[in-house]
Amino acid sequence: MFDAETGPRRRSVDTAVSSIDTAALPGEAARVLGAATAADDDETHLTSQQSEATAVTTAGLHVEAADLAGSGRQLAERRGYGRSRGSMLAETQTAALVALGRWRL
Repeated sequence: MFDAETGPRRRSVDTAVSSIDTAALPGEAARVLGAATAADDDETHLTSQQSEATAVTTAGLHVEAADLAGSGRQLAERRGYGRSRGSMLAETQTAALVALGRWRL
Protein backbone atom coordinates (compact mmCIF):
# COMPACT_ATOMS: atom_id res chain seq x y z
CA MET A 1 0.00 0.00 0.00
CA PHE A 2 1.16 3.53 -0.77
CA ASP A 3 2.36 5.56 2.21
CA ALA A 4 0.91 9.05 1.67
CA GLU A 5 3.23 10.58 4.26
CA THR A 6 6.62 9.47 2.95
CA GLY A 7 6.09 7.86 -0.47
CA PRO A 8 7.71 9.22 -3.64
CA ARG A 9 4.38 10.39 -5.00
CA ARG A 10 3.75 12.40 -1.83
CA ARG A 11 7.15 14.06 -2.21
CA SER A 12 6.24 14.94 -5.80
CA VAL A 13 2.98 16.57 -4.64
CA ASP A 14 4.79 18.38 -1.81
CA THR A 15 7.36 19.69 -4.30
CA ALA A 16 4.60 20.93 -6.60
CA VAL A 17 2.81 22.64 -3.70
CA SER A 18 5.96 24.35 -2.43
CA SER A 19 6.74 25.74 -5.88
CA ILE A 20 3.45 27.58 -6.43
CA ASP A 21 3.85 31.03 -7.96
CA THR A 22 1.14 33.13 -6.30
CA ALA A 23 1.01 35.49 -9.29
CA ALA A 24 -0.25 32.59 -11.41
CA LEU A 25 -2.45 30.86 -8.83
CA PRO A 26 -5.13 29.35 -11.08
CA GLY A 27 -2.65 27.69 -13.48
CA GLU A 28 -0.29 26.63 -10.72
CA ALA A 29 -3.13 25.20 -8.64
CA ALA A 30 -4.24 23.16 -11.64
CA ARG A 31 -0.69 21.77 -11.93
CA VAL A 32 -0.76 20.74 -8.27
CA LEU A 33 -4.16 19.09 -8.74
CA GLY A 34 -2.70 17.16 -11.66
CA ALA A 35 0.10 15.86 -9.43
CA ALA A 36 -2.42 14.84 -6.77
CA THR A 37 -4.53 13.04 -9.33
CA ALA A 38 -1.46 11.20 -10.59
CA ALA A 39 -0.71 10.13 -7.01
CA ASP A 40 -4.09 8.31 -6.97
CA ASP A 41 -4.66 9.39 -3.38
CA ASP A 42 -8.20 10.55 -2.59
CA GLU A 43 -7.24 12.66 0.42
CA THR A 44 -4.48 14.49 -1.46
CA HIS A 45 -6.66 14.89 -4.53
CA LEU A 46 -9.54 16.40 -2.54
CA THR A 47 -7.20 18.66 -0.56
CA SER A 48 -5.68 19.87 -3.82
CA GLN A 49 -9.13 20.41 -5.34
CA GLN A 50 -10.05 22.50 -2.28
CA SER A 51 -6.83 24.50 -2.61
CA GLU A 52 -7.37 25.05 -6.32
CA ALA A 53 -10.93 26.25 -5.79
CA THR A 54 -9.73 28.63 -3.06
CA ALA A 55 -6.92 29.94 -5.28
CA VAL A 56 -9.30 30.51 -8.16
CA THR A 57 -11.68 32.35 -5.82
CA THR A 58 -8.78 34.51 -4.62
CA ALA A 59 -8.06 35.35 -8.25
CA GLY A 60 -11.68 36.52 -8.61
CA LEU A 61 -12.73 33.69 -10.92
CA HIS A 62 -15.90 32.81 -9.02
CA VAL A 63 -17.64 30.83 -11.77
CA GLU A 64 -14.62 28.56 -12.12
CA ALA A 65 -14.31 28.28 -8.34
CA ALA A 66 -17.95 27.24 -7.99
CA ASP A 67 -17.50 24.62 -10.70
CA LEU A 68 -14.27 23.26 -9.19
CA ALA A 69 -15.66 23.09 -5.68
CA GLY A 70 -18.88 21.52 -6.93
CA SER A 71 -17.09 18.77 -8.84
CA GLY A 72 -14.80 18.19 -5.84
CA ARG A 73 -17.81 17.93 -3.55
CA GLN A 74 -19.38 15.32 -5.84
CA LEU A 75 -16.13 13.34 -5.89
CA ALA A 76 -15.93 13.53 -2.09
CA GLU A 77 -19.46 12.11 -1.84
CA ARG A 78 -18.65 9.25 -4.24
CA ARG A 79 -15.43 8.36 -2.39
CA GLY A 80 -16.91 8.49 1.12
CA TYR A 81 -15.50 11.86 2.20
CA GLY A 82 -18.78 13.76 2.02
CA ARG A 83 -18.89 14.77 5.68
CA SER A 84 -15.26 15.88 5.86
CA ARG A 85 -13.79 17.13 2.59
CA GLY A 86 -17.21 17.43 1.00
CA SER A 87 -18.41 19.90 3.60
CA MET A 88 -15.29 22.04 3.12
CA LEU A 89 -15.80 22.04 -0.63
CA ALA A 90 -19.49 22.90 -0.16
CA GLU A 91 -18.47 25.99 1.83
CA THR A 92 -16.06 27.07 -0.91
CA GLN A 93 -18.74 26.51 -3.55
CA THR A 94 -21.27 28.51 -1.52
CA ALA A 95 -18.82 31.40 -1.07
CA ALA A 96 -18.24 31.54 -4.82
CA LEU A 97 -21.99 31.44 -5.51
CA VAL A 98 -22.59 34.22 -2.97
CA ALA A 99 -19.93 36.34 -4.69
CA LEU A 100 -21.76 35.77 -7.99
CA GLY A 101 -25.11 36.72 -6.47
CA ARG A 102 -26.46 33.21 -7.13
CA TRP A 103 -26.91 32.37 -3.43
CA ARG A 104 -28.41 34.50 -0.72
CA LEU A 105 -27.54 34.11 2.92
